[in-house]
Amino acid sequence: MSKKTKCLVGLLAVLVGALSLAQTPVSDDTRAAASRYVYFWGDLGVFLKVNRATLAIDSQRSLSSTKAASVLPTGSGSVFYWSFSSLRYDGLRTLYALFATNPGNDSNPAYRLVAFNMPDFSPRAHLDLPLSVVNTPSLLLTHDRTKLLLGYSEGHHGKTRLVIDTYDLPDLKKTASFTEEEAGEGVLKHYFGRKAYFSDDGKLILEQLERIPLPGQSAEREYVNPLKKLPAIERRKLSQFEEIDIATKRPWVRFAVTGSAGGNALVQVVNWKSKKLAFWVVDLADGSTSSVTVVPLGKTSLSDDGEVVIYEGIEKTSNTPGISGNDQENGDIRIYGARDGRQTLATRLEAVTGKRSGHRVLCLAPDESQLFFVAGKKLGVLDTKTSKIAIVNTAFTFGPKVGCEFASR
Repeated sequence: MSKKTKCLVGLLAVLVGALSLAQTPVSDDTRAAASRYVYFWGDLGVFLKVNRATLAIDSQRSLSSTKAASVLPTGSGSVFYWSFSSLRYDGLRTLYALFATNPGNDSNPAYRLVAFNMPDFSPRAHLDLPLSVVNTPSLLLTHDRTKLLLGYSEGHHGKTRLVIDTYDLPDLKKTASFTEEEAGEGVLKHYFGRKAYFSDDGKLILEQLERIPLPGQSAEREYVNPLKKLPAIERRKLSQFEEIDIATKRPWVRFAVTGSAGGNALVQVVNWKSKKLAFWVVDLADGSTSSVTVVPLGKTSLSDDGEVVIYEGIEKTSNTPGISGNDQENGDIRIYGARDGRQTLATRLEAVTGKRSGHRVLCLAPDESQLFFVAGKKLGVLDTKTSKIAIVNTAFTFGPKVGCEFASR
């Protein structure tokens, strides 16, 4: 082995070791402290901050009216730059946000990464990405929140090259950079997207149904087949959802992943004619599955820790497949354990009944005690233990892409 090769192997070993050894599980006390407030992020950098205990509005404003203004992109139409392209929160004191500094310019995209101190949004550090970036970068925090991985693709000698930079936090000091050249058929085995996260042991990156090796690892990217280990008795429940493949004339199931977190992936299939939906959860560690649950047509989502499935009933207003803002929420809300499929809550919320454009579930609190939903132009909160509902009056606009973030401050 040459001296150059030994140095490269050593560098990769240090990088992989630093990433995998840094994974320390977050304690229950830390989780509780990290969810004292809930932020709702809307369009154009506008946010609503609510105290979970009192349901009082702590703040409702735009990033441009905070200390963040000094690092927000400027220029013609800069208000459109204040929406996040990607967002990661360390759970305690620092928010990491990626901004497109020239949105809409696909031929010459540009991005800025900023670390904000919470809760006043004072900038702690920021950096501008190279102008050679050709796609929207992705952010990923390690479990102990000491490192950030920034992944993006760039043009390189007529091909696409993946770059994954590692930064020490919270000051965004670059400590390593990994590159991967595009292989046959555009394969980049270390690529991860905006919904990726670390496995509990910190040895893999998980996203949807994929197991992704850490930067520098030689292991292959793995796809977990959600049907492979489904017991025969559960597989038969899916027969009513099968379609016939035009080419092979054989039955198959058109499934979709509606959530992936905590090492679990939520998979669902829909029969639009019979207006039924089936879902099950896949353990990405070994491919084992929960039981299959069949429910009326609706929408399923997975809690942030991957332990709970939330179902909301929907009635179609047209015969076209898919769910739109014109379809009706019917108020049927159910909660299931992700691993055992056991139903833990079933209720009908009149406050969430109506067009999905103004009535829908937003998120479940980390301790599963509160379910937040849109009730017309108001914020609704369901106490999952008592089934009592509270309504928070606010002028905040809950657009279709509003996201939730739980925070300590």
